[in-house]
Amino acid sequence: MVKNYNTSWWNNNPKLEVKIFRRLEDGSKTFGELLEMLRWGPQTLTNYLKNLTQKGCIEKKKRGRSVSYTLIRSHPYVRQMLSWDWLPGADVRIHKRVEMDKLNEEQFIACWLHSIKFSFLNIIQAYMLLGKRTKEFSQETDSIRKIRSFLEASVSDLADTVSFNGEVMVKEIKRGILDPERIWEARNKLLKQIKNEIMNL
Repeated sequence: MVKNYNTSWWNNNPKLEVKIFRRLEDGSKTFGELLEMLRWGPQTLTNYLKNLTQKGCIEKKKRGRSVSYTLIRSHPYVRQMLSWDWLPGADVRIHKRVEMDKLNEEQFIACWLHSIKFSFLNIIQAYMLLGKRTKEFSQETDSIRKIRSFLEASVSDLADTVSFNGEVMVKEIKRGILDPERIWEARNKLLKQIKNEIMNL
């Protein structure tokens, strides 16, 4: 019998755990929804959900045939990995789940932009904390390594957020829910707003 030495890595990679936590921050998700968002293999996602449920970080709920997963926001490990213990007032994310297919073009773009902003704020926070820690310690400490791990996960999360929302937009255009012309108008309106804000700095 061949022993699988990679089992613990597949179940406990902090970067991947953070990705699941991020997807559950704004509300419960089904396995299928998480699979679509993360674009992992089903077995990998199953392993992580099982392990995080056993840790008490997420709760598995059954409603008839449907199964959903909910983030346990009070869990110490969840708070640590999402940086809530690192900086006062860090928990500034939106807790209301947004149903993307019920948004008009301008609302969709605004929602997409806000999700990117939250990822970007996490990156700023991680770099700031990294600067403080490296100023205090000349060598790598466990705290610094955790911040670097969180930073890498946040950068990856930003890319995933852009990609996921972009793919949703493509699907909604194909379904006739979103109008490309109106999306372009919303984009130009936002561009004009940004230019005006820059001019007033």
